[in-house]
Amino acid sequence: MTPSKGTQCEWDVRSKMLLIELYRSEPCLWDTSVEVESSRRDAAEAWLRIKMRMKEYGFLFEINRLKRKMKQLRDQFHRENRVKNGETVCSKWHFYDSLSFLTDRHLSIPFSYFIEINYLDSFNLILEKRFALFTVSLLHIFSNVFRCSEIHNDDFVSPNEVGFLSYMDIASPSNHTADQQLFHCSKVKVNPVSNKDFIDLSRTVTDELIRQVLCYKNILLRESTKSEQDSAWKRVQIYISKVLGSKISIDEIKQVFNNKAERIQEALSSSKMLV
Repeated sequence: MTPSKGTQCEWDVRSKMLLIELYRSEPCLWDTSVEVESSRRDAAEAWLRIKMRMKEYGFLFEINRLKRKMKQLRDQFHRENRVKNGETVCSKWHFYDSLSFLTDRHLSIPFSYFIEINYLDSFNLILEKRFALFTVSLLHIFSNVFRCSEIHNDDFVSPNEVGFLSYMDIASPSNHTADQQLFHCSKVKVNPVSNKDFIDLSRTVTDELIRQVLCYKNILLRESTKSEQDSAWKRVQIYISKVLGSKISIDEIKQVFNNKAERIQEALSSSKMLV
């Protein structure tokens, strides 16, 4: 699905879910551990990015409305999150899990792992390669962690379950200078996680999927339990399904990531252009 061509000015479940995820992708707005030199300017730029990306998906809201709605959602989350008499919080509020990053550090996004992308630009080859290097860097981290871990330990998702981590072999950069940082990558051998021969989404939605994987990297990369990993994938599935407007399975999501990783490898191996 491509971003909607029409516009919507009223709040619904889909627009609220998108706002929450975009807000989470801007740690300077909520993460007190993030050190910024000029917080006001950074916050203003962050809200402008959120507004533009909301517009890309057909939701036309002014920044003040976005701020008010986000404050309402945060306030409701903190009300739901109150612990009474030492009992475990068990909220049935629709957005509770999506907002749990506000109190759960495992779900927060490291500020340094993101690059700024202007989503109003066309997704041309240059933008593709900028994001490609960023993604390959992530895959490099994934690969190293899994090679150094006990893959067969029950606390880890198996290579076949993870899909895009299967048989990943990414070599180190051949040159570590600031001007030349091309990764020389071997072709990814995709281990299919779906019966479908080919699954694809628009570039915008695929990029959202990559951002979602990064949101949960602290769960996917560390010695978390299988249930925690499954839960993280489930949250990615819920968000991408909301963006699409239709349900997509976890296996299909993993296959999309597989396809993206393979295209990135091919693009980088066939080009000598520096990003």
